[in-house]
Amino acid sequence: MSFRLSVALVAATLVLPLGAAAETIRCSHQFPPQHHITGLIERWAAEVERLSRGRIEIELVGEARLYKPEDNILAVAKGDVECAFSLNFQWARKLPLMYATLAPFMTRSQEIPRRWWGSEAAQLLEERMHEKGVQSVAWLFQSNQTVITSDGQHVLRPEDFAGKRTRGLIAALDQTLQRLGAVIVPMNASELYESTQNGAVDVVITDVAVAVARRLYEQHDHMVLMPLMSVYVSAYVTPQWYDLLGPELQDAFRQAGENAMRWSVNASMAAANAAPAVLRERGVDVHIASAEEIEVLRAALQPAFLEMFLEESGEDGRKLLDLIAKLQ
Repeated sequence: MSFRLSVALVAATLVLPLGAAAETIRCSHQFPPQHHITGLIERWAAEVERLSRGRIEIELVGEARLYKPEDNILAVAKGDVECAFSLNFQWARKLPLMYATLAPFMTRSQEIPRRWWGSEAAQLLEERMHEKGVQSVAWLFQSNQTVITSDGQHVLRPEDFAGKRTRGLIAALDQTLQRLGAVIVPMNASELYESTQNGAVDVVITDVAVAVARRLYEQHDHMVLMPLMSVYVSAYVTPQWYDLLGPELQDAFRQAGENAMRWSVNASMAAANAAPAVLRERGVDVHIASAEEIEVLRAALQPAFLEMFLEESGEDGRKLLDLIAKLQ
């Protein structure tokens, strides 16, 4: 459906009685069926449909079948597709502010995701997202439990990264790891399994639930678990489409977003808590990093990361870090 046709249809629905059939919008995301975030996205879509009384229907297109993860933001801003979900670090080039929660060991508190919805931190990001051409409608908490996967031995100490081909995420973290001697290999989550299988990467840094969902245990038999960084998933729609909705339908999106955030905290913490046992059942040597080990790695990673983050994000970056700290 073209954007112009989409807008015309929405305008038409504003005069339809409640319960009348309305527009179907497409929503692009990258997650595979077995990922717990996929279930949350499906639940969010059903909630929007329920709260809108059938006036909004959402067609979910997952596994990056519609757009590559890095292309979703522009596609929604242009109106090529009405809706998408992105991991917050996938905003790094367009809006560096979005990857603040990846600052090493700065967002480990369980209170931050519980208090995220409607917070000043979230509102600041939503304002900047709108300036980039999209309307935020939901946040999903994915994880604050990071796993570092490898084969044959644990990668935990700063010196363990030397010479290791390590999965790249964002420039600030990649450059910080390079200072430790790591060789950065950029890749999306969908490429992780094949990259570990063919030996293109020695070390993967991801959230612990992804290690299960992407079956990384089939290639990497050593994993270190620690609260290295927090990952959020943002849902957004085309502003011109959203602005045509009446207050009642906009409220349906807002309420569905708030509900989805609450569900995601419970589901993601449960997935993270269950993952170590699943990994051990698959033969993985899982090591839970101690406070002393975390402090050594924090001292090696955090200062350089923050220096680069603040250089990219400017005054907003320091403000956002302060607002996130208030949530703990």
